[in-house]
Amino acid sequence: MGVFVSVGAGGGVNVSGDVFIGVITGDIGNVSGTTGNINVGLGPISITVITDPNTGKVIGGTVGLGPSATPVGSSGTVSVTGTFTLRDLWNLIDGGDGADGEGGMDGRK
Repeated sequence: MGVFVSVGAGGGVNVSGDVFIGVITGDIGNVSGTTGNINVGLGPISITVITDPNTGKVIGGTVGLGPSATPVGSSGTVSVTGTFTLRDLWNLIDGGDGADGEGGMDGRK
């Protein structure tokens, strides 16, 4: 569980805002960095397919609900995403990176 920020450029006709839920295959690294995104909006419902731009493989998707300025919309983007997870928060507090077994503030291994 965590949060993300995504910035990208693209094209299409799609003016909407929504609350969404999604899934990513594999670990968080699959969505961290550059992704290709195809979004289709039908009224208040939006569906996004997230792809790896290097392989073209689908790595996830979202389904959202929210207001739209147009009854039908579609867009494609290339985005760069940064993430911050609960594990990142714990590692920040603990002082370790979780990868090498070194302890953080408590000195345990």
